[in-house]
Amino acid sequence: MTGSRTCGRPSLLAAALMAAATRGHADSAGAGAMGASCDLRTCQERLRGHPLAPGATLPPGRDIDESTRDPDRRVEAMDTKLFQSAKAEALAGFAEMGAGHLNCAQAVVRFAAMVLGASHDSVVLARYFGGGMSRMGQVCGGLSGAALSLGLRDQCRGLSWPDGTSPDAERLQLLFREFEAKFGSTTCRALVGYLTDTAEGYERFKAEGKYASCEGYVSWACDHLYDILEATG
Repeated sequence: MTGSRTCGRPSLLAAALMAAATRGHADSAGAGAMGASCDLRTCQERLRGHPLAPGATLPPGRDIDESTRDPDRRVEAMDTKLFQSAKAEALAGFAEMGAGHLNCAQAVVRFAAMVLGASHDSVVLARYFGGGMSRMGQVCGGLSGAALSLGLRDQCRGLSWPDGTSPDAERLQLLFREFEAKFGSTTCRALVGYLTDTAEGYERFKAEGKYASCEGYVSWACDHLYDILEATG
């Protein structure tokens, strides 16, 4: 059973420019004066003239990478730009220690939301998943964020409940197994070596520098989640 589609990826380049516009530094050649916010239609209208846009023309004296002349290679270039932009945004949010901080699970969901063209507010879904489920040291937030992201992907594809399907259960299992093989565990407590369910333990965990290693887990999760999203997008 399917429901109405709530998000999507009609234009990889548009999604990348929307992300840049949200951060307030969209490329002037591609976004012009989009400002701090831009809906998809507005971004698409303003894509005309961007060097990667189909049918675009360049100003006199400006060259373009030859790969963008071929349609298939142009799409690949757009795809790479979106991946890089989404991952950079996710890791920046994770590294931010102020009001804009994203926990490990939220960072992965933010990455997926950008790739899927879903609302940035999707990160609310992962609010209590950081630190191995509310800092209880259980499953790594990078992994739980990946699982939540596939649910978000299914919603974007129009799947509704109850439909009795989990189309990528085996892919997600493989992602978990590969993570465990690479890092030795899937639990936050084993990965970081700290008890973080108290304020004192959490502050010690941050102060002694182990927190930085979690960026690697988030980065790995984004990389491998992207492979699944691309295969089924």
